[in-house]
Amino acid sequence: MPQVFCVQLHISPASTKPSVVVVVDVVVVVVVVVVVDVIVFVVVVVVVVVVVIVVVVVLVVVVVLVVIVVVVGVAARREDLPRWPAAKGSDSRAWEAHDSSFGWFQ
Repeated sequence: MPQVFCVQLHISPASTKPSVVVVVDVVVVVVVVVVVDVIVFVVVVVVVVVVVIVVVVVLVVVVVLVVIVVVVGVAARREDLPRWPAAKGSDSRAWEAHDSSFGWFQ
């Protein structure tokens, strides 16, 4: 069977003043709560800053890669740059002859 404990608290008029121990306990609790709140706030701020930095770096990398792809694509469309012969519709035998001169397809 569960046991029930009753505790009666008798407060006399002389003990209604807060004692030094109670005041020190309250101060310690307040200090601990403030310190924990500050630590949690700092951790949250650091995590948010790190996430923002990572997102910015990823966006910069993506933008740089897109710019590189666009620049290479525009440069490949210019006529003065050599392109794969099949892209112009020419015969690929010139490439085969070039490869066979190195002995790759002999």
